[in-house]
Parts: sequence; structure tokens; C-alpha cells
Amino acid sequence: MRTLVSPEYISVVDEAISTVFETGEQLALEVQTLAQDGRTTWASIRIGPIVQDGKVTRLTVIAFDITERKQAELALHRSEDMYRRAIEAAGAVPYVFDPV
Repeated sequence: MRTLVSPEYISVVDEAISTVFETGEQLALEVQTLAQDGRTTWASIRIGPIVQDGKVTRLTVIAFDITERKQAELALHRSEDMYRRAIEAAGAVPYVFDPV
């Protein structure tokens, strides 16, 4: 799994793995990953313990591609930022009229 994780997230994944081994608790995290074609993608990763004789001996790892969701979040943040800057530059106060 380490080879799929973007270099800047390797320490995050290593820490999560260590935590699951130490605590026996499941963890979830989101990390940038590298596709086989070199593209940067995003994954939601769930790491769970496999306990044998009261000790965590192995882990289960499930990863979901969340690239589209992350792209939508980024587009939303950009749109919100642009709207905020436009309102600030205009010196206006946004007002929404809802007659219902």
C-alpha cells in the first residue's frame, strides 16, 4: 500500500498503522494516492485490526477512490472564495429573500 500513497502522506499512513496496532481500534483517513499512470488521486482508507489471542497481528485495509468527491469539494471552495471576495470588493451585504 505504501507505494500507492503520495510521498507527503506516507508518514500519515505509517502513523495510522502504528496506532491501529497499538490500540486495536479501527481508523479512517483520506490521503492522496498515485494512479498507475502517474495521476494524483484521492482515497478514503479504512484500517482495521485483526486480533489473534488478544493481540493485533495483522490489519485489514479497505480503500475507496474519492477523487471525484475531492474535485467537487475543491470546486465548491473556489466558488465560495470567489463569491466572498466579490462581496467584500463590492462592499455589499448579501441578502436572500424567501417569501415562504
